[in-house]
This record gives sequence, C-alpha cells and structure tokens, in this order.
Amino acid sequence: MTLPDPPRILVIRGGAIGDFILTLPALGALRERWPWPCKLTATYRLQGLSLAMDAVAENLGKEPMPFGFGVHPYHPLPLTPAGARGRCQIRIPCREQLELTPDCIPTGKRVPSLEWLQLRALGETYLDNVFTATELDERGSACVLRDPDSKYEVTMHADRRFAHWVVYAPQKRSVICFEPYTCVTDAFNLHARGVPDTGFALLEPSQPWRGTVTMRVARL
Repeated sequence: MTLPDPPRILVIRGGAIGDFILTLPALGALRERWPWPCKLTATYRLQGLSLAMDAVAENLGKEPMPFGFGVHPYHPLPLTPAGARGRCQIRIPCREQLELTPDCIPTGKRVPSLEWLQLRALGETYLDNVFTATELDERGSACVLRDPDSKYEVTMHADRRFAHWVVYAPQKRSVICFEPYTCVTDAFNLHARGVPDTGFALLEPSQPWRGTVTMRVARL
C-alpha cells in the first residue's frame, strides 16, 4: 500500500522526546484498501535505561472503524557477544497459544501453553507464535529476556490494553521479538467467523485510543 503522504517524524535533539505521526486519509486507491480516515501518533520518551512509547489512535471519520494495534521491536540474541542464544532465558506471561496454519495464520483454536510462564532457557527453540490468555495485573503484562552471560536483562512491558503477545525467535537470525498486541493476528476475520476473545475492537469517532509500551534494560 502506497501512502499519499509520508509519515511525519518530529525529533527534539538532545532531549528525551520523539514524535512519529502517521495520518491516513480515505482518498483514491487508499480508500479501496482502508476506507476510514485515521491518525496515529507515537511519542517516545527515553529516560536512563528505559524507552517508553505512548501511542494515540484517532478515527477521523464519521463511522466506527475496526481497530487493532501492536509493535514488534527486535532485540539482539544474545544481548552482547559475551552471551549465547541457547543460554538466554525468556518469560512469556500467557497461558494459551493460538493454533496456526503453515502460513502462521490463527485457526481460532486455542491450546494450553504454560512452559514459558517462568524464566527458562531458550535453547534451540524456534518461535513464531501467537500467545493469549495473558496474565494481566493492574499495570498490564511483561515479557522478559535474560542473558546470564552478558549480565543484562530486558523487560518489554505493555499496559492492559495489550492483551496478546506474538513472540518471534528465528533459529537463523540472532534476534528475538516480543510483540504486544491489542488483538490476535487476523482478528478481523476471526471475529467475522464468530471466534471469541480475539481483541477485535471498533474505534468510535472522537474517542481516541491510548496505549503505552515500555522497554527497560537492567544489569544483573
């Protein structure tokens, strides 16, 4: 999809604020793919070893707009050359996964997934999974990457508006992604089929959605 105008990025150098603003007008060929005019503003705040993103989504039209939002930051695996992928430990705060097709599209069926509720070594495990039934507290939930050899730990925290996670850890790339989402992959189609608890939502005009994701680095 080609955007009629590029996203606007505002950076205050030397400070701790960066704004990313994307506006999608419902015009021309774009309207055929996404007929709702909307706006996304992401503000980044860097403080010490913590990076926070405050996102605001707005429906600029006159009708309810189907809505879902997520981010997928990459982390090096291991965190430094002193570590090893197999010895890195991860925690995923979810009790279920969605069964996937070979193309990684959810079928709608849920299966138990308790093995990552406590920190455990990744080993040679390949992950490209959609996790749900997230254990949420009053602040939300968090995935954790701990590198015992490098003596660092990364915590990816998302507020309660993000009730699902996708975790990607390929075997042939030295990365891992903890991806908080407000909905599961393909939530619009699953919802249309009557599958419950997908996170499908409608964003009403003049009622902005707000969410916060924070990444923290700590020394062990």
